[in-house]
Amino acid sequence: MTQAQTKSASVNQIEVEALGRLWQERLRLQDWDITVRLTRASEFDDKSTGGECDVFIAKQCALIRVQDPIDWHELPKNQACHSWDLEYTIVHEMLHIHMRESEPDGDDHDSPVWRAHERAIHRIAEALLKAYRP
Repeated sequence: MTQAQTKSASVNQIEVEALGRLWQERLRLQDWDITVRLTRASEFDDKSTGGECDVFIAKQCALIRVQDPIDWHELPKNQACHSWDLEYTIVHEMLHIHMRESEPDGDDHDSPVWRAHERAIHRIAEALLKAYRP
């Protein structure tokens, strides 16, 4: 599903799970138990994001929540371009699984170190999508 398709199409949980399985394999995360769930904006901890990932390293499991397209109008304009792309969001959140142990300490996601970490994940996700998309 391309970005243009995800903007205009109604997406269901089955399609989100299929994209999750595809990228789990591509990113060599088959040894992880990863759940990808279509989620309403009201259920997000951070209302300004299109996705969230909870990683449990000891159990090798993760829960990825991607925002339901029905709520995309609620995203800030500066977040919207990638948040409207469900596949990008899934890839970005799965990269957090790989990068979890190298994440900066602390919860200040506005710090320069956190911003650099997010920027690296963002660039890698973009490069992967560019390589795999026709």
